[in-house]
This record gives sequence, C-alpha cells and structure tokens, in this order.
Amino acid sequence: MFYCTAPGLAMWTLDWGMRIYELSGKLDSSLEALGKGWYCLTLPLPRRRLDGCACHSPLAHFHIHHTESSIREIHPFTTITHLATQKLSVPSSTSEKPLTSTGSDQTISIQFLFRKSDSLTPKNQPLELQKPISKQWTNKLASLVEDAHPTDPEPQSPRLTPIQTSLRLEGPYFTPADPATYSTVICLVAGTGISGAIAIAAAFSAQSHPPPSTPGPKWKKCLIVWSVRETDHIELPFWKRDTPGLEVRPWLTGGGRERLDLRQAIEDGGKDGAEAGVQGGGVRGKDTWVYISGPNAFIQQGEAACREAGVGFFGARWS
Repeated sequence: MFYCTAPGLAMWTLDWGMRIYELSGKLDSSLEALGKGWYCLTLPLPRRRLDGCACHSPLAHFHIHHTESSIREIHPFTTITHLATQKLSVPSSTSEKPLTSTGSDQTISIQFLFRKSDSLTPKNQPLELQKPISKQWTNKLASLVEDAHPTDPEPQSPRLTPIQTSLRLEGPYFTPADPATYSTVICLVAGTGISGAIAIAAAFSAQSHPPPSTPGPKWKKCLIVWSVRETDHIELPFWKRDTPGLEVRPWLTGGGRERLDLRQAIEDGGKDGAEAGVQGGGVRGKDTWVYISGPNAFIQQGEAACREAGVGFFGARWS
C-alpha cells in the first residue's frame, strides 16, 4: 500500500513546499486608482517563476496574499498581463520597462485589475435590521490609496499618486486555452471579468506582428464585448486599439437599459466579410472560440448561447 501512495504523497508534499516557498517572499508593488472604484496592482515578478512554463495560454492566475488586508486570506486573481510576451522579452541591464532588476534576479512587470465592492451592508433591509459586515479584502486593499490621501475630495480619482505596498504571490497557474488556433475570438465578459479579456487582447496584439519570414497568424479577429454598469464604466488604458482586427465594445447596463443578448453578440462577432452570408448567422464553429467571464449566472447564460451557436468556448470559473 505504501508503494502505491508514496508517489502521490511526494507530489503533494512538493506542491505545498513550492507554494510555501513562493509565498515566503514579499514583492514590492504599486497600487493605483483608475477611477470609479477601479484599481490596478503592478509588481515585479521574478523571471525564474516562468522557468519551465510553456506559457502558450494568455490566461494565467495567481494567488495573492496581502498581510495588511488579512493575515489568513489568499485570493485568486487573473493577471491582465500576457506572460508569454513578457517571458520572450530580452533581459536588459537597463531600467526600461517591463524589465527591472532586483539584486541578481531579473523581473518582469505584471498587473492585476480589481474593483471595490459596492456596499458593505445588505440591501433591501430595514435600517434597524442591518448589521455591519467586515470590509471585503479588495476594499481593504483599495483603502490604502484613500488613506494616503485623506483630504482629497475624490479618493478614487485616477489623478492620485500611486502608493507602494508589499504582496506575496503564488503562481502562475495557466488555463489550458489557445485562442491563436482560431480565426475569430470573442470575449463575452461582465464587470471585473474583463481581466482575462485584456490578457487575450494583449496576446492578439503581440501575434499581429510576426517575425519576418514566418507565416501570418491564423487569428484574424478579436472582439471584446464588455457588459458593465454605466456608473462603473471607465476607459481602461490597457488596450492597443491600433491593432488591426481588435475591437472593444462596452455594453452599458443599469438605468432601465437592456441586458446584453449573448447569443446575438456571438452571431454578430462571427460575421466577417464574406462569412456574413453563411447560413446560421455567419458563425463558423470550428473557426470561432468564445471566452466567458463574470458572475456565475452570466457565465451559464454565455455557455448556453455558445452551445446554441455551435462554437467552442471556455467559461472562467473559480473552482
């Protein structure tokens, strides 16, 4: 029995050993307010963390620990950075981004996007029945910016100076998805689910400029459809909008507006030139792939729409 369980036990021990080792070191990071409750974390990741990683997928997540927000809590976050592009960048002794130097370790700059929760008390309850709820982890982290500017009338304004803090990071963990094998990629995302779409768009922008004497990429179109409340919408600074074939369509909700029709978004996104006349709305299942991220109900509706349209898809869930 021991010989049967020993390999699994050894792998389990190795896995936890690596996790503890990665979480043992602090990484200096920068926290910046983007406006309307959105924040961006930027930190230097040791390049050795990517050793042995194939990095084919643009989707990767890390587990973040911030002692000042919570000693016990560790939260998963999808990075908005396309790690494959960063990994292939040539190390330099200069201080130009995205490379920096910390001691003898070369590092690459990675970013995370998050948003404060809207409220800390339950809605639709009589005032006398409402009980205080402890601040959520993201609210505690965001409050560092506000606390650094106590006299500012707009504590979430993007004009505020970024503040410095320390984080512990475990990862990366890559999602087995390769959008570059499809001609059309559609990202149906809601709220903070936009993070994975930003990384996918970065991968699309990177492959749109292939090295000389190499065949052109199969991936021709990348459409981001972002369902977001009007009160939460901001112009995110991460898109390379001059990339041919890249399109970002915000779908504003709230205030009596219609919700995003996910099936129609897939049909519209799959239409391209001569393919627009193909029976069934122009979507060609083998050439179209859909990334879905957001609240669970949104993901479920998106997956159902993809099955109806006959296209491949990936629903980003935290299991």
